[in-house]
Amino acid sequence: MRNLKTIAMEQRMQRPVQRRGFSLVEIVVVVGIILVLLSLVLAVSTLVIQQAETRQVKTVFTNLDSAVLEYETTIGRKLTCQPRGESNDGAWDFRYYSVLGDDVPTLQSPYNYSFPGNICSCNADTEPSNARGWERRIVRLMEILKRTEAAEEIVSRIDSNLLVPVLGPGNPPQALPGGRSLTSVIDPWGTPIVFVCPGRMWKNGDTEIKDSDGTVRTDFEKKFGVCRNRTPMFVSCGPDGDPGCLSCVNEQDSPRYQASIDNIYSYDPEVQ
Repeated sequence: MRNLKTIAMEQRMQRPVQRRGFSLVEIVVVVGIILVLLSLVLAVSTLVIQQAETRQVKTVFTNLDSAVLEYETTIGRKLTCQPRGESNDGAWDFRYYSVLGDDVPTLQSPYNYSFPGNICSCNADTEPSNARGWERRIVRLMEILKRTEAAEEIVSRIDSNLLVPVLGPGNPPQALPGGRSLTSVIDPWGTPIVFVCPGRMWKNGDTEIKDSDGTVRTDFEKKFGVCRNRTPMFVSCGPDGDPGCLSCVNEQDSPRYQASIDNIYSYDPEVQ
């Protein structure tokens, strides 16, 4: 005969199993945990990508710094940049206006920016509408660096995705006059790298600010940062693509100053 314990176990096995579903609270908790984990993954991924892009910018700066130093060593002098208001007399490597020459009055490029003649001279109360003149300078620099094989070889090490051709006017864009081939350098966010060149040596009677390295402070330095030791500086406008304006530093609520906060520099500029 079967004992009572065996009979009881058989009866329990014959009973239908009752399955309990998830409650609404449990579902909400699980979904919340998943969303938190996703947000953490996205935040970490974004940070990793930003760090990689910043390292890429720094690598570009290193190559450009080396190329400029190689070029200046070859020609035996510093690059010269014309301050606003200076006479056109003299051998300026970078003229304040129309630095690419009058034969290229307008330019186009894959990032669809225009090239007006001068830089922004904004202040805390003025939102500039004509702040793109600085884009010409990196194009002019690339043109100059091609004059020496050593400098050109250093430039060739820059990521090819960040070297973009400059196109002529028209729709579709036309070839540049005279068969010229011009190149711009952009950052990972698609904005041209800014080339900031110190001014000429300060002279008695100058009304411009005299920097610690003995040079005249240029408008480019007022906007992007003051160069140290007569050394050119490179600036990336950062993820927002807007260089802002350091001249608005005393008006920290100014959108022009705020836009400069995410800029990336080849070295720390002097305090304005």
